Amino acid sequence: MPQELRLRGIRDRTEANAFLRRRFIPWHNRQLAVKPEQAGTAFVPLVNKAVLDQILCVQSSRVVDNDNTVTYGKRVLQIERSPHRFSFARATVAVREHLDGTLSVWHGLHRIGRYSAEGKKLEAKVLKTTPRMAVP
Repeated sequence: MPQELRLRGIRDRTEANAFLRRRFIPWHNRQLAVKPEQAGTAFVPLVNKAVLDQILCVQSSRVVDNDNTVTYGKRVLQIERSPHRFSFARATVAVREHLDGTLSVWHGLHRIGRYSAEGKKLEAKVLKTTPRMAVP
């Protein structure tokens, strides 16, 4: 596409958008569009909007230190006691950085910590998880 715009002498966004609407999209639909084999849509409704926070994030694997902390960047996240495991020392966890800057630490399907962007502990909020969100 950049080459097409350059060949036509198009240098700014307004001209590029006009070219796309008037010339490129109609050409694309005539030449490259394929009729669907089945009628309908392939999109499915999003039932649980809470999972978006788990999907739209940056996820990194970390190993918990012996003192139940995880280092993420320059922040040290202290993992509190959990009812499903005595200690997380040497366990592999997932640290998720969310769109709002907050962090969460996950062990499998269990969220074991929630932190501010600065790494300070936040109050736990109720979260329903699905098996599809498991950390490998």
